[in-house]
Amino acid sequence: MNPKKGLWSAIAFATTIGATIAVALAIGIGLGLLLDRVLGTRPWFSLLGSILGLAAGATGAYRMVMREMDRS
Repeated sequence: MNPKKGLWSAIAFATTIGATIAVALAIGIGLGLLLDRVLGTRPWFSLLGSILGLAAGATGAYRMVMREMDRS
């Protein structure tokens, strides 16, 4: 295996994990802010969205890592 190819593959994998967490967190916060604005419950849904978004991102990242470990 080409060492450079392995390095770029690892960098791409780490970037994908980071993006997965960031997108899930952004969606959770965005939905929380939207609900807070509509319902006037600031900051409760924003906090809940943050927690749920982070949990969803961490779960997605965990699944990606486990899938990759099964392949190798």
